[in-house]
Amino acid sequence: MLRQVGLSALTVSRAVPASAADIDAYEALMAGLEVAGHLDRKVEALPDAEEIGVRRVAGAGLTRPEAAVLFAYAKADLADALEVSPLARIPEVGSAVATYFPPVVTARLRDLLSEHRLYPQLAATEVAGELVDRMGITWAHETADECGVGLAATASAYWAARVVLDADRRWRQVEALASSLSADAEAALHHAVVDAVGAVARSYLVGGRADVGWSVAHDAPVAARFEAELDFGTVRATESVAATAEALVRLGVDRQVAVSFARLERMAGVADVSAAVRETGRPVREVVAAFDQLDRALGLAGFEARVSAIHPNGRWERWQVRSLLDDVNRLRRDAVVGGLDPEAAGGRRSRFDRLARQVDGSTGEALAVAALAVRALADLVDSAPPTRSAGPESP
Repeated sequence: MLRQVGLSALTVSRAVPASAADIDAYEALMAGLEVAGHLDRKVEALPDAEEIGVRRVAGAGLTRPEAAVLFAYAKADLADALEVSPLARIPEVGSAVATYFPPVVTARLRDLLSEHRLYPQLAATEVAGELVDRMGITWAHETADECGVGLAATASAYWAARVVLDADRRWRQVEALASSLSADAEAALHHAVVDAVGAVARSYLVGGRADVGWSVAHDAPVAARFEAELDFGTVRATESVAATAEALVRLGVDRQVAVSFARLERMAGVADVSAAVRETGRPVREVVAAFDQLDRALGLAGFEARVSAIHPNGRWERWQVRSLLDDVNRLRRDAVVGGLDPEAAGGRRSRFDRLARQVDGSTGEALAVAALAVRALADLVDSAPPTRSAGPESP
C-alpha cells in the first residue's frame, strides 16, 4: 500500500511540469469527463476551457492540486470502463489481483480467485491504478481518442505490451535504483520503459491486435529471443541506442544498466518483428537483420528522428506526427516481409530520399513535407520488385 501511494505521488509530481507541454490532452480529458457527467470542474476547482486557453498561451500547465484531482478522476473513469470489460476476467491479470489476498490464500486457492464476486472490480482497480501510475494521467484517454478505440482496448494493449516487454521488472529495477540516482537519471530510466511500452501498445491498437492472451503467446517468445540477440551482440546496436546509453551514463547511470535500458528503443519494435517472423517463417535473428539492413539502406532511423523533431501546433498536429510514424513502422514491416530491395527501386527511391532529407522541424512546412515523404515511401514499398518471395520457408 505504501509503495502504491509513493508511485501515485510520483506520477502527480511528474504531471505538473509535463502538463504545460501537453495542456490540450489535459483539457480533452477534463472535457470528456464533463460530457460523461463524471466531473464538475467548478466543484473540483479545475480550470475551465477559457483558463486553459490562457495557460496555453502563457506556456503554463496544471498546479499540483489540480493534477492530483484529475489523477483520481482518470483512474476512477478507467476502472469503471475495465470492470465491465473482458480484461477484468482474463488469467493474465490474475497476478495483479492476488496482492489483495493473504499469501496463505493465494498459495492454496490461486485457481479459485477469479471466482470471487469482487474479482472483476479488484482487477479493474488494480490495472487502472497501475496504468495511470506508470503511463501518466492522460495516456489511456488520449491514446483511446487518438486511435479511435475504447478505454478497455487501450488498457488491454498496455497490459499486453507490459507483459511482452517484462516492463514490471524494469520499473521495479528503477525503483530499487532510485535512492542511488539523481532525479533526472531516475526519470530517464522510467521514461525509457514508458516509451517502449507505449510504442508496443500503440502497435497493437493500430494493428487491431489488442488481445492480451494472443499477444503474450505469440510475441513474448519473440521478445525474449530479440533481447537475447541484443545481449549477445549478434544484432547491430544502432547509433541511437548507443547515444541513449551514453546520455544515461552521463546522468550517473551504471553503464551496464544504461545499455540495458537503452536497448528498449530496439525492443519497442517487437510487435512488428514478431509479425514479420510469423509472416515469413524466418528466424528472429534473420528478421531483425532484415530490419537493420532496410533502415541502413533507406536511412529510416534518421527520417523518423526528423519527423519526431517536428514541433506540432496543438493536439491535432501532434496526432498527425504520430500517425506518420505509425505509417513508417507499417511500411517498414511490409518491406521486410516482401523482401524489398531498396537499390532496385530506382526513381521511387530517389524521390523518398529527396523528400526525407527536406524534413526540417524548424519550418512551418515540415509536417507537409513529412507526409509527402511517407507517401513516397509507400509508393516505393508497394511498387518496387522484391528480391525474394515472401512467405514461410519450406520445411
